[in-house]
Formats: sequence, C-alpha cells, structure tokens
Amino acid sequence: MPQGIFCDQLTDFCQFQAANSTSLDVFAFEHAARLPGGKLGVPYKVKIFFGPSTPCSRVSFDLSSYDDLRPDNPARHPELLVWLEQELVDSHYDLKHIFRLILNSATYQLSPLPRTDHPDGAAFFSFYPLRRLEAEVLIDALNQITGTTEKYSSPIPEPFTFIPEDQRAITLADGSTTSTFLEMFGRPPRDTGLENERNNRSTPPQRLHLLNSSHVQRKIEQSRLVQNSVQTKIKPDEAIVRIYLAVLSRLPTPQEQQAARDYAQSGAVNRREAACDLIWALINSSEFLHRH
Repeated sequence: MPQGIFCDQLTDFCQFQAANSTSLDVFAFEHAARLPGGKLGVPYKVKIFFGPSTPCSRVSFDLSSYDDLRPDNPARHPELLVWLEQELVDSHYDLKHIFRLILNSATYQLSPLPRTDHPDGAAFFSFYPLRRLEAEVLIDALNQITGTTEKYSSPIPEPFTFIPEDQRAITLADGSTTSTFLEMFGRPPRDTGLENERNNRSTPPQRLHLLNSSHVQRKIEQSRLVQNSVQTKIKPDEAIVRIYLAVLSRLPTPQEQQAARDYAQSGAVNRREAACDLIWALINSSEFLHRH
C-alpha cells in the first residue's frame, strides 16, 4: 500500500477516534507526542528546530519512550507538544500536515555526521541518528533493485494463507504473515502494538545473511541490473552508474567509479561477475542499510 494512501486511512481513523473520544485533548496530545518520536526514530531526548515562522523556533522534548506518556514522565518542552496538539486539531487530524512539519524541519534534515564532541550531542539530537532500515523496507528494497519477489506464509487460515508474490512486505496486514528474512531482521510479532517491540539492532546473523546467503546471492544473479550490464551496447562506465543509481540513488564519486572500473578490467572476473560483485558490495554497505 502506498504511504500516501496509508496516511489517508490513518487520518480517517484519527478523525473517527477523535469524534468518539471522551477526551479530545488527551487523544490529540498522545498522537502529537508519538508522531515526532516515531518519524525521527529517536525515542529519547529529541530536539526539533522549526522555521522562524512557527511559534516554537527552537524547541525540544524529552520522553523516555514516545509510547510512555505518564504524569511522572513529563515533556522537556511541553509548549511544543501543545503546539503540535493544536496543529493536529486545527488540521482536522491530518497526519500528512504533521509529517510535513516534521520533515521540513531543520532537525530532520541534519547530516548524520556529528558536528560536536559534546557528550550530550546525541541525546539532544545535534545530528541525524543513523537507523538501520526496517525489515520490511529492506526486503522490499532488495526486491525492487533486483526485480525479484519474496514468498510469505502464515499459519492463520484464509484470507492470509495465500500471499501474492508481488505483494510488498510493508503492506502485509497480519502480524503472523512473515518469512525467515523478516524474522531475522527484527520484524515485530505485534503482540503489544508498541513501537519498541521492533528490534532494529544489527546482529551477526543479519550480516552473514547479506554477505553469504544463497537467498541474497540468487536475487543478485537474477537481477535485471546484471542482465543489462552484460549487454555489449552498454559501456562499463554506464553500467556502473546505473548500478549506483539503482542501489544507492546517487552517482558514484570519481574514486568509486575508478575503483569499480579497475576491478571490472582486472581480468579476474567477467562483466557479469563484476556487476554481481558491485551490487553485492553496495547492498552490504552502511549507506544502503541505514537511513541517514
């Protein structure tokens, strides 16, 4: 399901919940508190910088968990939550509006490179925190890059037993529908519904799976990128550029272009093997595996 449609449906749900809530203030406050933490991926001390046209130009809040809203766990900057709460209500619970505010903030667009050695730099969000891609996003990205599909299964009877091969992991509606890859990379079982149920930490089995598994290697070998790279009409430099754009969504640097060219022309591998190895190397890079 496209994120825009999902967001629209979530907005409809919020409007329904608000209309039937006994306390609109509590409902709006809780959603306003959860949205920044979930979008920024930092459940601890978060500092948000909005533009000068907003009421809160330099604000921050502190929640030990953005699902943990208790009187004894107060916000560091309650004015921000009050403002977000009012924005949510004034926009008729339009979550796209709140997301737009967050995504256009200077804080969300910070570089992941630390600009200070201060011990509280990470806690106060002085740089964008690196986050590994969620399990569903990662397998969908691999499938999109390689033009392959994934098989999912569920012990629950119809309608969740059969999953079309072209269905994306982020659209799986039932928590019992899973795969070995999703389980290994921390997809939550959805037992509690809390955000912290997801395990997004990198583990040795995950690294070994990406490096050595026949699952990933088969996807790379069947990739359209590899098939296109071995065509005689495509120059090696053009093939390198296409692979970088497909995997990392950017052009290679001159140094990267030269390194890939030297490897392809070393005589140790043919064009197909060189393309497979380059895709494999980029998929295993931190730049591909993390939000930054």
